[in-house]
Amino acid sequence: MSNNPVQDNDLLAKIKADLVVAMKARDEIKVSVLRMLDSAMKYYQIDAGDLSSQDQIKVLRKEAKKRLDAISLYQKANRDDQADQERQELGIIEAYLPDQMGRDELEQVVDRVIGQFASFTQKELGQVMAKVMTEVGGRANGAEVSAVVRSRLS
Repeated sequence: MSNNPVQDNDLLAKIKADLVVAMKARDEIKVSVLRMLDSAMKYYQIDAGDLSSQDQIKVLRKEAKKRLDAISLYQKANRDDQADQERQELGIIEAYLPDQMGRDELEQVVDRVIGQFASFTQKELGQVMAKVMTEVGGRANGAEVSAVVRSRLS
């Protein structure tokens, strides 16, 4: 998804540093998005009691999904101006997400995880999904993982 993934494990620190830079540059959209991300991560930390790197990526994905959903709704309502703003916000959020795993690489991970089970039926679907999601570590979204896992059902 992103051409410029953040290699630092602490995305929150990177977001805060970039917020200061954006404020100095008077980049209103970026300041708004980064403040929202900072706030969303703090709320997650309060609720969960912890904020690991995985959790930070989870928060970013959730916020990106909100923007994608909003873009779709605004396009249906012929509100191109609002859709464009959501696209700008999405672009800022995506800059902090790790690069997405390709379909071939995802299929290899799914096949490897399924190979760990004696048989793979609908009954084991949840276990396979959990293991695959742990292995991909935020580099693939749940819907894509689910589609690949379900395509492998025997």
